[in-house]
Amino acid sequence: MRTASAPPAFVPARRDFGVATKRGGERPESGAVYTETVEQECARLGTGRLVTLIGRFWSLDREENWDRIEKTYRALVEGRGEPVRAVN
Repeated sequence: MRTASAPPAFVPARRDFGVATKRGGERPESGAVYTETVEQECARLGTGRLVTLIGRFWSLDREENWDRIEKTYRALVEGRGEPVRAVN
């Protein structure tokens, strides 16, 4: 059973994480909606931060386009990529 909030003594560790979005069969803006929801939940919990966001085109390539796979690897493992700022 899930609880609505963590007990007062619970202090979560800060976590940085990445997200890979997929648009197949979804509306184009759905990734932005999901990302906003995750960021709001991190703020509510007082922990975590989204540091990498990458689309399926790059991260789930099945046609051996190794340049895409390398960019995904470099972003997730080395933190390399093109920084962008939030657009509200």
